[in-house]
Amino acid sequence: MKLSDLLAVVGGTLVGDSEFSSIEHDSRRVGKGCLFVCLVGEREDGHSYAEEACRLGAVALLVERKLDLPVAQLVVEDCRLALGEVAQAFYGYPGRSLTMLGVTGTNGKTSVAYLLRNVLEEAGYKAVYVGTLGVVGCGMDRKTSLTTPDPLELAALMQEMVAVGVQYVTMELSAHAIYWKKLSGLHFKGIILTNLSQDHLDFFGDMQRYRAVKMSVFDLAHTHLGIVNSDDEMGRLLLRSAGLPLLSYGLDNPADVFAVRIRENREGVEFVLNAFDVIYRLRTPLHGNFNVYNALAVATLSGYLGIDAGAVQRAFAVARVPGRFDCIEKNGVQFVVDYAHTPDGLQKSMRACRKLGGRLLVVFGCGGDRDRDKRAKMGRIASRLGDYVIITSDNPRSEDPLQIAKSVEAGVAYSDSHEVILDRTLAIRRAAKLAKPGDVVLVAGKGAEETVEVNGELLPYSDYAVIEEL
Repeated sequence: MKLSDLLAVVGGTLVGDSEFSSIEHDSRRVGKGCLFVCLVGEREDGHSYAEEACRLGAVALLVERKLDLPVAQLVVEDCRLALGEVAQAFYGYPGRSLTMLGVTGTNGKTSVAYLLRNVLEEAGYKAVYVGTLGVVGCGMDRKTSLTTPDPLELAALMQEMVAVGVQYVTMELSAHAIYWKKLSGLHFKGIILTNLSQDHLDFFGDMQRYRAVKMSVFDLAHTHLGIVNSDDEMGRLLLRSAGLPLLSYGLDNPADVFAVRIRENREGVEFVLNAFDVIYRLRTPLHGNFNVYNALAVATLSGYLGIDAGAVQRAFAVARVPGRFDCIEKNGVQFVVDYAHTPDGLQKSMRACRKLGGRLLVVFGCGGDRDRDKRAKMGRIASRLGDYVIITSDNPRSEDPLQIAKSVEAGVAYSDSHEVILDRTLAIRRAAKLAKPGDVVLVAGKGAEETVEVNGELLPYSDYAVIEEL
């Protein structure tokens, strides 16, 4: 591909011309014949690495200002905005051959996107999920580095999807991906909003900025349709102000899709669902009121796509999402593995556990180098809703695990009903030892993750593996 070919794609000013055979935005991965994209971030400026990229073989640059280097350059206003368009063009515009379905929100993104893929597959379509759990479906199963892959990785994946006949892609849209303009070059048939609650304030600073980033994707430039939770404050705000077609789902406020006669027991939850006046009963082994909302979100977009209600029923009848309120019974004790890592997520998960009966023991920690304000809040929630709390380590990253645990412990109300065990394996074993038949042990925070991050190193670890060995 020639650099001049990109003028019609992203505009800008062309300085010279050159043919390139690959694209990179990390100078350490640059090779001969590469187009190097100079991304500007919070701490790093890719323009500072352009000279190094040229030494390594870059023959062209995508820049925001002309550099004094002897290679062809395309000068654009925003390299991040341009990268998505460039990636799609380089890989043959795979997004034009795929129906893209997005899911954003603080909690529930993984479950909704994953279950939506299952419904589409049950309806006879070739569908792939992309998100926290990696890539799932159509024989393409693999891990990804981020919840929402960067534009180059995603475009290459999408090209592969087109080659194997994929029709639908259900994708998690993280707040960071939206902020860094990683969705540039993509257009969605529909985007679902699950909910909005405290998370990522270490990066966004306050809820107003976090909300604004999430809301920005509900625009005709990104999607044909928004699907929002009418019981969520941001959902109601969008219903009042969004400049695009919207559908809604909910339980407490008027909505296009809603549920009645909700009943839950140890086997799961069942309810009667009204989707655009198509009424049917849905039974699922999934637990919790939050999974009713997840099912409503999936049913809303499925109904809009013309998916038969029977496909929704069949998919949910056997539904399981790895690491999302996943129940495992051991010697009469119900272990629940859940990714809950926010105050709202932990509270909802613990309330769902309460409906399973017996005492509730919770094992959880908070990640390092992230929103510190939520730690004591989660400690208060755990001690208020649980019978016994074991504070442990999560992904400490560069922080001292003991200091993180102390921050969580500051919110714990009852000193005689909790302990700190930093070794996560020992913490789970301790909970198993204390639990009696009929009790519930919630292991929260990591879900299906298979590593723990310590000082920049990813070490093998799995909550599932620890529970399996009990």
